[in-house]
Amino acid sequence: MCFKYDFRVGILHDFYKYAVIAGIALFACTDFYLKMGASEETVVLSDYIFHLFRGMKPYIQGEGEFEVPILWFTINLYLAYLIGKYPKEDLCRSGVNVLLKAKSRLKWYLSKAVWCIMTVVIYYGIIYFVILGFCVYTGTDLALQVHFSGNSAFLLYSDREDISYWTLFLLPILCSAAISLMQMTVTFLTDVVYGFLTVAVLLIASAYLYTPVLIGNLSMLERCEYFQSDGINLTVSYLLCIAWAIISVLAGGKYFEKYDILGDNTAP
Repeated sequence: MCFKYDFRVGILHDFYKYAVIAGIALFACTDFYLKMGASEETVVLSDYIFHLFRGMKPYIQGEGEFEVPILWFTINLYLAYLIGKYPKEDLCRSGVNVLLKAKSRLKWYLSKAVWCIMTVVIYYGIIYFVILGFCVYTGTDLALQVHFSGNSAFLLYSDREDISYWTLFLLPILCSAAISLMQMTVTFLTDVVYGFLTVAVLLIASAYLYTPVLIGNLSMLERCEYFQSDGINLTVSYLLCIAWAIISVLAGGKYFEKYDILGDNTAP
């Protein structure tokens, strides 16, 4: 009952908002296509995926100015916007009636967690669909591979031949799911604005500081072990994302058990 309600109200009702990420993905693909055309490099499907989720190399102080990777930051921050309002604000609307009918705060909160994960999956599904559609439209080879070339500033390179592409491309999704669950927990603990700001600060800090403790690092493909000699291990990345997600759900569920749903929605 709870999830059907969340899917209808939290996803289908606001599905028009997903058009923005489709536009962002299409713009990024077009920009990359034009740049690659100018450089006369041959590109394939995986190059477009890398372009959108590459992030940046680890920042080293004293070696150039620090700049947040705009495309990566925009993709993650717009997702934070989609995640931000619904779970808590739903309590001010008909969501409280659903909670009372469910007769379980835990079921209600877990439904919101499932909604959060589904939102992330749909979000990235749209991005990958746009990339695939763009490649089909432009006649781009749908291969998944890494190019070995030293001339292009836009492609990623690696001397590894054992790349598990499906696990690599799923990593940004899992990382975003963990961050979104954390955001939802912070939102219930504090407020919608603070939940959004927490994600923004985390993303900026992740770009600046190269450490797997800051989970935003894990969503940057260029910081993976395949593309840096001292890159973050893929298995470690998955385990950290899962740990973040579990801790966030447990902490949020525990807090919601004492939450004052009839109060001002700011304190337990």
